[in-house]
Amino acid sequence: MSNLLMMYLAEAVVERAEERRPGARHAMLIFVSSSETTQFDRLAIEAAEKRGWVLVDLQKSKELDTDIELIEDNVLRDAAQEAADRGSAVVIYKDEIVSDA
Repeated sequence: MSNLLMMYLAEAVVERAEERRPGARHAMLIFVSSSETTQFDRLAIEAAEKRGWVLVDLQKSKELDTDIELIEDNVLRDAAQEAADRGSAVVIYKDEIVSDA
């Protein structure tokens, strides 16, 4: 069985990610490739956690076409390709999410 590629919109809090303020919340896109479709959520959370993020909140998901070359945005195409090659990739939005409190 071939791997499927899933993309998640998520938010998470910096614990130890480079060039980010500890405790800051950021939006992110998490790309996961796996043949185990029941494991996508867990794999997405683990992908963020191993990169130094905690309190990962998966908000939306979308299965991507495996024809990665069709993705127009360079950053997203590279992340999708990295996930296809290595299992996961994470794209972090630069600006912090402002707290409502």
